[in-house]
Amino acid sequence: MIVDPGANELSDAVTRKLSKIASRPVVRLSLNEVMEGSIAPGATVFCLFESHRSVLSTSTDDEMLRIKMTTNNACNIIWVTNGNPLESP
Repeated sequence: MIVDPGANELSDAVTRKLSKIASRPVVRLSLNEVMEGSIAPGATVFCLFESHRSVLSTSTDDEMLRIKMTTNNACNIIWVTNGNPLESP
């Protein structure tokens, strides 16, 4: 599964690559589309929504709820960011 900020070059490339090597279909959602039950327990999730802007340090309550739904269900998370997490946004 891929959770991304929407169609962009990085998420398109990751989707294409995973589609070639995965033994099952690759599901792609934006963070706004994540809801209870959309992340299967034990899933491997590529979180690309921070690849263009910092989300954790500036998240709304709704975004944080959706992030928690993702992290609470995923077994493996690959989290991609766009910069230095120690710097202020």
